[in-house]
Amino acid sequence: MKKILSIILTISMIITLAPIAFALESDGVKTTLDISTGKIHITDSFVTYAGARLEADPDGYIITGTSIDEDTALEITNSSDETMTLELVFDNMKIEAGEWCTAFRINDYSPVVLNISCIGVNYIQSHNHPAIATKYTAGAMTDIEVNVTTQENATMDFMRYFNLEHEGVICADGAVNITVVRDGVTLYENDHTHTGGTQLCKGYQCEECGLWYGEGNGIHTGGVQTCMGYQCDICGEWYGEGIDHSINILEFCDYCNAFYGEEIKLGATHVVDCYKYVKFVPTVSGTFVIRSESDVDPVVYVYDGNVECFDSSDDQGDDELDFYFEYSYTAGNTYYFLFEDIYGEYNYNVILECKEHNYSAATCTEPATCIACAVTDGEALGHADTDKDGICDGCQAEVDTLCEQCGREVHEGFYNEIICLVIMFFKLIATMF
Repeated sequence: MKKILSIILTISMIITLAPIAFALESDGVKTTLDISTGKIHITDSFVTYAGARLEADPDGYIITGTSIDEDTALEITNSSDETMTLELVFDNMKIEAGEWCTAFRINDYSPVVLNISCIGVNYIQSHNHPAIATKYTAGAMTDIEVNVTTQENATMDFMRYFNLEHEGVICADGAVNITVVRDGVTLYENDHTHTGGTQLCKGYQCEECGLWYGEGNGIHTGGVQTCMGYQCDICGEWYGEGIDHSINILEFCDYCNAFYGEEIKLGATHVVDCYKYVKFVPTVSGTFVIRSESDVDPVVYVYDGNVECFDSSDDQGDDELDFYFEYSYTAGNTYYFLFEDIYGEYNYNVILECKEHNYSAATCTEPATCIACAVTDGEALGHADTDKDGICDGCQAEVDTLCEQCGREVHEGFYNEIICLVIMFFKLIATMF
């Protein structure tokens, strides 16, 4: 009997301590979250709860417990492009925020619909800050609906310690339309309409929320003239005519960051005569080597297309002071090499080459050729016309086919045959002397 009780107690402890499982697919059961364990943040794709990040439950959540925290206790974020509808049950849930904290925050990139069913006594209370605050995070107006239903003898209150009326209890960002309804009675409604502002290139700027609305007049203003024109102070677009590029010592334009320096080619030797960047754009993907041949102490820094350094090489070549760097490059991507010398001495050679050549097959007219650096191997195969029809067997080009007997081009007709026999006769006589 004691053994059975021990097993039962053990199973009970495992069940109690086991982590909550968040299913990706609906199983008809809401996940229970205890807000007394810490902040709950529910998003459209995941939940952070009790120090862990877990998959979102499509069936929704049962939130219970009491939170007395100095930070926001409950936060909901819709970061998707679609409306987020969330089914919640507040089961004797109580939130008492810190003196300078919002108790419940809703962040929306897209519309949010909260359907909240309440059991028992529930409230969300703040002190100096609102009980519920919405945070506009998108580029256009968004809507938030909070629909509260209380079951029998249940309550749900939104309170502010220093102002128990609903004035100031719910704070909506000017760019959010929020409606809070409890048992069919609207507690708060903010149906925002843009107003005011002077028409500019971007439209009108609402005097209440600061968002732009309406059509612009297309007239850009302000900005300093650069190679790209003028950058409008209002919308950031470029307009007007540009001036010449302002190329700095590293061969980049100060305005548009375009590169106007040298470009190094695969299979070529490049002479480094000063501290500067060179550009490399491979036409095929592969592992290539850049190395130095010098009597100095050179260094190479390797940058991506955003001119962000991701690697370097120093004192790794055949000579202890030279550099040697190999990397798998991607065709069409832009790379930059920055060459320098530890002691400021230049005029050394840099070679960019394949680590291993990838040869194409030799043809009638071309030898085997590396598809990356164009290095050749051997000689062209030459034309072959085994059936003597004047067409190359390989490339189908017209070729001059010679008679094996007389050495002239292939000939037909009685007259040409006689000439061929005469030439053969004299060749035979010549071999006899």
